[in-house]
Amino acid sequence: MTELEKLLGNPVAYRILQIVAAEKTATTFTIADKMPDISRATVYRYCKRMADNDILETISEDKIRGQICRTYAVSRVTISGDEETNDYMTAALLFLRQASRKYEAYFSKNNIDTKQDKLFMVSPDLNLDDKTYNELCDRMKTLLNEYSVRKPVPGSRIRNLYLMSAPDESWEEL
Repeated sequence: MTELEKLLGNPVAYRILQIVAAEKTATTFTIADKMPDISRATVYRYCKRMADNDILETISEDKIRGQICRTYAVSRVTISGDEETNDYMTAALLFLRQASRKYEAYFSKNNIDTKQDKLFMVSPDLNLDDKTYNELCDRMKTLLNEYSVRKPVPGSRIRNLYLMSAPDESWEEL
C-alpha cells in the first residue's frame, strides 16, 4: 500500500481533508482547533504528509509566535498520460471524491436553478485513434489554459469543469 493510499484511508487525514474542503482554505491552526481530540503536532504532521502527497497544497506560510502556520487548500488533481506515476487509481479516486463533494454541496442547497447555473453533464463515446486523441487532449489543454488565466470581470464567477477520460470496456479484451 502506498503512502497516498494509507493517507486516503486514514480517518484523521480524511477529517482534515473534509475541513479544508469545507473551508476552501484553512490554516493548520484552524484545522487543529476543529479537531480538539487530536494533538496539534499530529494535525501538523498529517497536513505535511498530505501536502507531500499532493492531497493538500500549501497556499501560504506565516511565522506566528515562532511557529510556521501554513494555509492549505485541497489540491487540484490533474492526471495525464505523460505524467510519471503508477498511482493512477488513487489519484482518480481522489479526483472523483472532490467532484462528488462539490456536487453533493450543490444539490443540497435550496432553490437551485440548474439552467441559470449552467449545469450540464455529458459523456460522449469518442472513437479516436491515439494520434487524434492526443490532438484532442492538446487542444483541450490549450483552451482550458487560455480561459483559466483570465482575470475576473463584473458578472463572472468561478465555474468548475471536470474532465476525465477512460477507455470503455474494450480494455477487458486486451
